[in-house]
Amino acid sequence: MNVNTLQRVCISLSLCLFLGFFLHAQDIHYSMFNRSPMNISPGLVGVFGGDMRITGNYRRQWNSVPVAYKTFTATLEHKLSFPKVKRGYFTGGLHFNYDDAGDLSLAQSQIGLSGAYIHPLTKKEMNHHFLSGGLQVALSQRNFNTQNLRVDAQFSGEGFNRNLPNQEEQFNDNATFVNFSGGLNYRFQNQGTDQNKRTRIDIGVAIFHLNRPNKSFIEGATSKLDSRYSLYGISSFKLLEDLDMGLLASGQFQGAHEEFVIGGNLRKYFGDNTAFLLGLSYRLGDSDALIPNLAFDYRNFSFGFSFDWNLSKFDAATTGNGGPEFSMIYTVGQPKSKVYKPCPIF
Repeated sequence: MNVNTLQRVCISLSLCLFLGFFLHAQDIHYSMFNRSPMNISPGLVGVFGGDMRITGNYRRQWNSVPVAYKTFTATLEHKLSFPKVKRGYFTGGLHFNYDDAGDLSLAQSQIGLSGAYIHPLTKKEMNHHFLSGGLQVALSQRNFNTQNLRVDAQFSGEGFNRNLPNQEEQFNDNATFVNFSGGLNYRFQNQGTDQNKRTRIDIGVAIFHLNRPNKSFIEGATSKLDSRYSLYGISSFKLLEDLDMGLLASGQFQGAHEEFVIGGNLRKYFGDNTAFLLGLSYRLGDSDALIPNLAFDYRNFSFGFSFDWNLSKFDAATTGNGGPEFSMIYTVGQPKSKVYKPCPIF
């Protein structure tokens, strides 16, 4: 291996390592953000029709470059019944997030607990306006695989020698921390028959990592995790007896990074138990992409799929393939709180 080739290899490896550490300073994100509500705001916990909701999300991104991403989320939400609470409703949720990228398998695992309170803003039986506030506490761990770590000090001039000292600062291969988050959500929803309830609007704001925990791998060093500010609007409007239109938008801000997603969709109903959704979204910010998406609803199940068509300058490496995303939502029953009082919510 000649000197020029060695320099190119070192630069490429350093770039991949840098990208892995730099990009994962951001939180995970989904193109179908409305199908991963607990990653958008703790204020959305329990904002659904039913007693319990189970959600799963999987995203694979940038398979054609060395820093491919894999992201997985699983959540459980449940309505909580308290007979002495006359008007509002408490909800609870659990979530698990996992993210993995690059040759070093730089990964982040997170398990968290959320709680929210939903309160009607009017005293009428057929309430249209609701405000919910939620809090979230999560334990996170970041780690990477040192077996694939290569630095320029380990290239002897004739090739790579793992036995040579890397001459880097002392570091740990994992970092564990606790973070706190909170959010508010306002919902407008028509009341009456199930068809009337198809018109609804959610608008909210959330702040993740309120305590800005230390995420550094280097011993004795401090690297604060930037807070993430989340703004969103998600809506659905009944157009015809068998057709709805949806509009949605999201803005995510974390340190130097920002992301905006806007989109729309049409949902066609086939009887009482089946519906099909076709939508298109556009992401701008750190990486621009056009995002066609679809969903199929059958009884209590909803299955979603989207694909990022990358339009940014990174297209030279990805050839337009941002990556597929899958989601599944399962909703169980009706809120048990109906046993104690009328429940016009959702």
